[in-house]
Amino acid sequence: MKNEILSGFIVIEGLDGSGTTTQLNNLTDYLTSNNIKHKRTFEPTDMKSGLFLRKVLSGEIPLEQETIAYLFAADRNEHIYGKNDGIISQLIENKYVICDRYLFSSIAYQSIDADPQLVMDLNIRFPLPEYLIFIDVPVEECQRRLNMRDSQKDIYDDINYQKKVLDYYRESMEYFKDSNMKVIHIDGTKKPEEITEEIKSRIF
Repeated sequence: MKNEILSGFIVIEGLDGSGTTTQLNNLTDYLTSNNIKHKRTFEPTDMKSGLFLRKVLSGEIPLEQETIAYLFAADRNEHIYGKNDGIISQLIENKYVICDRYLFSSIAYQSIDADPQLVMDLNIRFPLPEYLIFIDVPVEECQRRLNMRDSQKDIYDDINYQKKVLDYYRESMEYFKDSNMKVIHIDGTKKPEEITEEIKSRIF
């Protein structure tokens, strides 16, 4: 059975340093300036579950990788199905919901040190976005960008780890290739404003 596709749901994915948050911000600004109803969101969420996960990702709270996979799935379940502010309820109120990272990140990041089948089983039941935007940037360029930031790196930012993450990203997109989800590959080495224009021309 194919996964449900959520019309108007847009997910932005890519390696750490690929510019997913920049594009989330740029698209949010575009929709706001054009009075297009939308909701901006991200994973891990800003709910208590997501804030706890951010402490885990920073290394402040060490946990087993399988535990982390379960926690991401729990945070995602509330993110999707939450009655007050969940993605599905927001799609009823807004034309678009744009999310920085989703289940593809879980498959890509947690499948390396946790059982890949467990990770897939935890995430396979979630609905898919109408559009998956994958910002493709070489691992080495992402590392250069991360090294220029003042922010603290997370537990997954090692270059060899990121190379494995990229492989699992590709596997996840291959896995869902027969769904009705529209996958948009973007050359992430372009200027941010050029990437935004390309996304706009493909979706809006």
